[in-house]
Amino acid sequence: MLNQAARGGAAIGAASAYQRRDADALSRFGVTLDELDALTPRNRCARLLDIVLGDAGHPDDAALRKAAGEQVKKIILAGSDAPAPSAGESIRSFVGEMTLQLSLVELRNQILAGVTSPQVATRKERGLRQWITAKLRNLDLAAYGKVTAVTCHQVAANLTRDALVLLAAR
Repeated sequence: MLNQAARGGAAIGAASAYQRRDADALSRFGVTLDELDALTPRNRCARLLDIVLGDAGHPDDAALRKAAGEQVKKIILAGSDAPAPSAGESIRSFVGEMTLQLSLVELRNQILAGVTSPQVATRKERGLRQWITAKLRNLDLAAYGKVTAVTCHQVAANLTRDALVLLAAR
């Protein structure tokens, strides 16, 4: 899960670099400002996710792509009416959503195996989303240092590691 978090963090870092017009940081991801500027916002998001995450060939990869994609969209589509979230807040939201999405993969597996019903799984999902969000609010983003486009992958992995400890302590 830490490697997945780092990959998702890298996608957020790339989006953050684009949003800040940081050509040097973007070049580390193998893309240029001109290349991204030539795309529509939707295609820009997809291109960044494709570059950093690749195709989602496994349910866990699809969960990662969905969680990272939400944050990439918020950053890329930010405007004067809805400013871009900070890189740190984007990472926190990503870690929470990735944790939830991977949990949903497990719930789907339980439904398919006949271990739980769809109704019970739906109740679990609602409670899980609230619980994860509340737990992750307790993590101090300042403890991870300055979050930049280049460090997003490491911060995401470290925050995920700490989140797993915090979530396991239930």
